[in-house]
Amino acid sequence: DQAIEEKPTPTKNKRGGTKRLSTLERTAQEGEAIMK
Repeated sequence: DQAIEEKPTPTKNKRGGTKRLSTLERTAQEGEAIMK
């Protein structure tokens, strides 16, 4: 049971992390473009 419960949790975290990373990357890219 624990293994099944642990699997979906990391998947959800990974999705949120990916979305956050995408936003941070976009902000960084925009900042670089403005600085350039």
